[in-house]
Amino acid sequence: MPLKQGKLRKMIACFSTDSEEVWFIADRLSNAGLMDWRATDTVLHVDKIGSYRNKSVFLKKYRSSSIYHHSQKFSHALPWVKIILHMDSCDSVLFIRLRISYITNFKERKLPMSNDYIPQLLNTVESMGLKHVNPNVLSDTGNLIVHLSPYPVVARIIKLSSEDDSDFWKNVLIRELHVAEHLKKSGIPIVSYCTEINPGPYMIDGTWMTLDYTSILPDKIGELKAVDMLNEMAIAMRKFVEPLPRLGAWRNVRQAVEHLQSIKNKDDRVSRLLEEFTKVDLEIHQCKSLLPSHGDAHPKNLVSTPSGWRWIDFEDASLMPKFWDVASFIGNKILLHDIEEPMTHFILNQNDVLNDKAVFQFALKARVVMSTIMNLSLAMSGDGDSTFSISQLDHLDHFFTIMEDELLFK
Repeated sequence: MPLKQGKLRKMIACFSTDSEEVWFIADRLSNAGLMDWRATDTVLHVDKIGSYRNKSVFLKKYRSSSIYHHSQKFSHALPWVKIILHMDSCDSVLFIRLRISYITNFKERKLPMSNDYIPQLLNTVESMGLKHVNPNVLSDTGNLIVHLSPYPVVARIIKLSSEDDSDFWKNVLIRELHVAEHLKKSGIPIVSYCTEINPGPYMIDGTWMTLDYTSILPDKIGELKAVDMLNEMAIAMRKFVEPLPRLGAWRNVRQAVEHLQSIKNKDDRVSRLLEEFTKVDLEIHQCKSLLPSHGDAHPKNLVSTPSGWRWIDFEDASLMPKFWDVASFIGNKILLHDIEEPMTHFILNQNDVLNDKAVFQFALKARVVMSTIMNLSLAMSGDGDSTFSISQLDHLDHFFTIMEDELLFK
């Protein structure tokens, strides 16, 4: 029954939870000029409200408020909450029910604090002759990257939990050193591992460390140069003859999927993401043609150094579907931006891609699904970028539409 102007006595907003987020949302409703309220348990009794002829008028104002577009306006405060509005009217009372849908509530991996590694790191490098080291942490996301100032040496420490297999990761690092050596001999510019001292791996407080030479500069590579370097590395990787794990770059996504599957009251975007993963996971394990690949050739693993642009991070080197490294490099560009960007347009029009469109589209979809799942899991465990992972989620529907409607090459 519509509510006529001037007859509205009271509006009641009922919530499905009594958590702090409820009162935060109510406060945002109030600040948006939608209502004044006082709290009793989980019911917000509204004492004053503007003149709304009916619920559609209220809904229109609600949708123009900042909290409606939570993915843009609200994510910094509550990135893992989705607000679903239900409205009913009876006589002169307008009932507003806000259902709070969470993307959280799973068991977090217990990772050691990065500062715990530093004392043993210093003891280890001092035994090699590197005295009076001033450790400068360059990155603490995923791996711990530490510049051993004043020396031109950088330590990379894999942060493992008690659940991780230490011997497995030691073998990963040994394989990474072999891949790097192969690429270097093939003329591919890489950040070199130490030669004057053993590059490792070294045991550091239950995990492993390797040493390399690097000084990363804040430059931006030209897009055509990046594509050339990507193609040259792909050609060199195909000539790597030592054993590589089948679908090794795909291995870590399973644990992240289990994290997301354990969530109650999943956000619709997360449910869709997990559905797409199930399809992709089945197909990728049926791939018969797999090629030696870098495994994680995203733009941040192509870095500027005083001696030029160099590839880094070969721990995910493995046998992967064709175009995996290309998909890794441009996946987020297509997801977050536009398929008409110069680099994306150039790659999509290469003969190798045009002659195998279906294979390229599958590699691209698999890489984007994996990246989104991994980044979301990392962010939710406090070890990643929540703003970036939310942005990936928000763009997924459009990306899946492009894939399903085969719009990539149109």
